Amino acid sequence: MSPLLNIQQIVDRQNAVQDLIDHQFELNASHLKMRSLPDLEKLLARIFAYSIKHRIKAIYFEDISLKKLTEFRTLLVAFKRTEEILGNLMKKCGNFTSDRLRCLLTPDDESSDGLFPSRYREALESFERVIVWKRVPGSDAEIPEP
Repeated sequence: MSPLLNIQQIVDRQNAVQDLIDHQFELNASHLKMRSLPDLEKLLARIFAYSIKHRIKAIYFEDISLKKLTEFRTLLVAFKRTEEILGNLMKKCGNFTSDRLRCLLTPDDESSDGLFPSRYREALESFERVIVWKRVPGSDAEIPEP
């Protein structure tokens, strides 16, 4: 990644930093909550690699499949929590001077320049309906129903 050369982009980045400094309370609250989330990039990469690797093969329900389904469920839960975690910053984004930061925190259905996906929750809920989890009697563990 090379340094920015466009003056407008540099100014917008400086404005984003200033906006985050000006909203330090909301930023700290979001940061503390984000610490509890798994590394989403690594989790997505593992799930994607597994899906590509086993695209052609028949997958029998075994420990590996259970582990991957559990990772997928962890990913769904983490994505559901992102809007909650960023909620306080999203409420303040109208006060931001940085166009880019405002766009990143504005749902895409509220304005034409919003970049935060507004319909992702529907997709997550549809995935949750496909895989039904049941608690194992006498344990805290849950397994997907066949």
